[in-house]
Formats: sequence, C-alpha cells, structure tokens
Amino acid sequence: MPVLSSECCCLNQFHIIILQMHHCSIVTNTVS
Repeated sequence: MPVLSSECCCLNQFHIIILQMHHCSIVTNTVS
C-alpha cells in the first residue's frame, strides 16, 4: 500500500535514516 509505504518511510526517516532505507527497500519491494 502506497500510504503505508509513505508513512513508514516518514516515520523511519524521522527515527533513523539507515533503518528507513532498509525498511523502505523491503516495503517498496513488497508493494511492487
């Protein structure tokens, strides 16, 4: 879901950029 991906990226980015990148990659792969 795009919404979840955006929120996840935003939250993770605010918390930890590294974690955001890793999580974002997984989420994007799942979404795709």
